[in-house]
Amino acid sequence: MTHETKKTADVRSAEEPKVAVMVTDLGVLEALSAIKVEVLVQGTPLVFEGRRLRPCESKEVHLLLEAALPPIVASGEGRAAGPEAKPEEPRYDFSDPGFLRRQEENKRKARAVALWSAFPVFRSKWGTNTHSQRAEPKTSEEITAFIESLQVDEDVLDVLFRALTQRMVSAAEYVGFTFDSSSRPS
Repeated sequence: MTHETKKTADVRSAEEPKVAVMVTDLGVLEALSAIKVEVLVQGTPLVFEGRRLRPCESKEVHLLLEAALPPIVASGEGRAAGPEAKPEEPRYDFSDPGFLRRQEENKRKARAVALWSAFPVFRSKWGTNTHSQRAEPKTSEEITAFIESLQVDEDVLDVLFRALTQRMVSAAEYVGFTFDSSSRPS
């Protein structure tokens, strides 16, 4: 087989459709929730094994991410007054320092909770740390304090969090839908 022929064969095999698996047991989905994330740190490849977040865990993460709301700036504030000035609708102040601080704190809490839930390596560190005399952390604040006290680069935490929050599911087009010429609009 020549090099060109091999390339063509590889392309053909990559284009073959995958056979759908009939889900008769949720164990199929549970097996697919496993996740491996490869991270390159200072030239050293590392692999983190974990699982996708469960719905109750995802809910907590999403609520934390959306919890901080910016203050509302009252109508007319920050505009020059004059005879042609029209009253403004109230608007959010996304540059408010208090809002930016709360937003960053909530992002860090969400990231810590997600990593704690999904990657056993973080939970196992609890047992080897000085914290092992206490019960596992329960609140997002306790989990965040623990995760951020570890000697782990911020970029590694961010990459792992992005891998967890990335959408992995899509719906097949027209599942269970049939179309024939008689159903076509005229």
